[in-house]
Amino acid sequence: MEKSFAKENDFTRECDAIKKKIEDNFFNVFWVESRHHLADYVDGLGQNIYTRPNQIYACSLDYSQVSETVQDDILRSINQELITTFWCRDSFT
Repeated sequence: MEKSFAKENDFTRECDAIKKKIEDNFFNVFWVESRHHLADYVDGLGQNIYTRPNQIYACSLDYSQVSETVQDDILRSINQELITTFWCRDSFT
């Protein structure tokens, strides 16, 4: 029984390390510091920095790639740039 648990611990530690790498890389690639939100997409030319409502999905996932602090920044940015009295804008330049 102990051996099985030890292997599970090794596996868990390995998965935790992979999860941390994914989170760090996602943040480094998609975070737009100057606008406090995620890039709409990243391609060979770099980040598309338009504020789009689809980044709210990154905040709503059970296992989000962004921390709660970053989620707060994203939601604040969407609220300031996209939410109007009547609707949600599709994009903001």
